[in-house]
Amino acid sequence: MTSQRERLEKLLTENVAIQPEDLVPYRTFGSRNKIYQACGAQEIECFRHGKLIIIPTAPLRKKLGIEAA
Repeated sequence: MTSQRERLEKLLTENVAIQPEDLVPYRTFGSRNKIYQACGAQEIECFRHGKLIIIPTAPLRKKLGIEAA
């Protein structure tokens, strides 16, 4: 069985970009609201495409200390 940290690392290394909802199960930044607040405050680097919030994984991996495979 893989740990939550391993699953988060896999998510962030296999994808170029994710949405805030993808981070909710890992509770890395807390609740869903806190993730959106962090995006709004640019604590998590992100950009908008219309109403969609997109989080590039490279800056997030660097922030969390996760090495790319």
